[in-house]
Parts: sequence; structure tokens; C-alpha cells
Amino acid sequence: MKYRIIAVLVTKNDGEILVNCLTRLSEFCDGIIVTDDGSSDGTAEVLKGFPKVIKVFSNQPYSKWNVFRDYNRMLAEVHRIQPEWIISIDADDLIDKRFVAAAPSLFANTNVGRYTLKEVTLWGNKSMYRIDKPELYGRSGIRGPYILRYNPGIRLEYIGGNEKYKTKILHAFRQNAVYKLIITKLFPIGAYIRMKDGVIKRWLKLTAYPQDHYDITHIRITGEVGNYVMLDYVKVHYHFYNFQYAAKKHMDYVLNVALKQKRTEGEIALLSSHFTKNFNDEGLKLAPVDREWGVL
Repeated sequence: MKYRIIAVLVTKNDGEILVNCLTRLSEFCDGIIVTDDGSSDGTAEVLKGFPKVIKVFSNQPYSKWNVFRDYNRMLAEVHRIQPEWIISIDADDLIDKRFVAAAPSLFANTNVGRYTLKEVTLWGNKSMYRIDKPELYGRSGIRGPYILRYNPGIRLEYIGGNEKYKTKILHAFRQNAVYKLIITKLFPIGAYIRMKDGVIKRWLKLTAYPQDHYDITHIRITGEVGNYVMLDYVKVHYHFYNFQYAAKKHMDYVLNVALKQKRTEGEIALLSSHFTKNFNDEGLKLAPVDREWGVL
């Protein structure tokens, strides 16, 4: 079967929000590839209820958080299928209903390589969204959905931390035949594991074996060919429509980062402050949701 439009996403205990995301994707996608990152809330049964979900990668509960691994695994499946378009979206996002209606003409435009939607963030319910602090609640530039015309060069790119400026250089270096010979033939992974945890090992982890990227904000899907187009349609971010859901997600994130980065007890408090800043309602300004967006 030929899958023209494929969506990929990672989910963990997203409940009703995941149902909303999959319902909208099912309206225009031919197939959906999902990584269930060890959910314990019945997510597996939710996925079975959507025929458009064609592949599920299931991580063991309480296993290590590794978004880079999960997305590479899903991209490998995309490369096997070779669709015309790939959509990468968060499980707590909903694509604008108007985009669904316009999708046939948008996907038919052979000059475009990437579409991006504007983000709006629901706040406390499904009828209002924040219009203040767009850097926190309207992050269209750094968070998808990535809607890309497929080509064999589609890949993940690391854009986080202090290594951001190295991205293009390192990618070019990784394509070098001599580099590949050294890493794959002369420098087996066993030797890498046995190395002392020094500068060389940390550098290799960011280049040859990038395994320590903590969430999707540190990576992006790139390699598309064609023009970039920002559309007037939106993607509705459900993360803060339910503050209990959001607080648990942020707590999970803080604990995962603290464990992975071996933070001290004092630093955990600092991390908590950083990842709770998004709940700040100082200067709060809300606007009503547009019915045309089709919020579920």
C-alpha cells in the first residue's frame, strides 16, 4: 500500500489529548507511526482504536528517556515507506481544521519543502488561549508540527545547548567517508563504551553516538528540499488546558533531566524553577478560541 502522508509522534500517558491529536491526523493522513514511551494509562488501547495507526514502537515502562532514539527509529520506518509527505507533531497538539480542508492543494505544491503552522496555547480550558508572552506560548519557530516533503535526505539534527553552532560542521563531518571508516570499522562501539568519561567521549556522544538529547526541543527534523512557507493556520497546543496534566509532565521532565545530567540536590531546585516558569500568569492576556480551528 502506498502511504502518501505519514505522521510521526511520541506519546506517554497523554490520555484524552492523544485521542484529539489522532482524531485530527486521521482526517487527512494515510498512516500514523507512534512511539509509546512506556505509558501506563491505557494508551495502547487508544492506539488500537485508530486504524490509521500503522506502526507502534513500544518502550518498556520506566525505561530511559531517549527522544533521539525514538525519532530515529520512526524515521527509519518512514524511509522504508517513502511517503510523499511527513508530519512530525507532539501528542498534545491539534492541527487546525482549516489546514485539513486545504491539505490537498498544499501538498500538491511541488515548490514547497516545509510548511509551518502558528502555535496557540490553550489556558485552563478549551475555550481560551494565551496571547501574551509568545516566546513561551507561541513557539512556531522551534516546535512543529514539522510538515515536510519527503526525500531520502530527511534526518534528525541536534540544535540544543552550547553545541548549536557546530551542527552544520558536524553533520558534514559525519558524511565523510574517512570518518565513517574510523567509527564503523576501526573504532567499534565496545571500545567507545570502555573509554574514560573525558572530552573525547563527550564529543563522540554528540557526533557519532548522539544519545543524550533530552527532549524534542533539542532536535529538529530537517533535510527537506524546497521552499519554506509559514501558513496562517494554527496548531493548538493543549499542554496547559489542564494544569494537573501539565504539572505532571513538567515534574517528569525535571526528574529525567536531573537523573541524566547527574544534577546535585541544590541544582534540582534550580531546575524546578526553570521548568515551572511556564505556569506564571503574570501579565496574563487571553483570547477566545476561533471556532474554525475545530478544537476538540
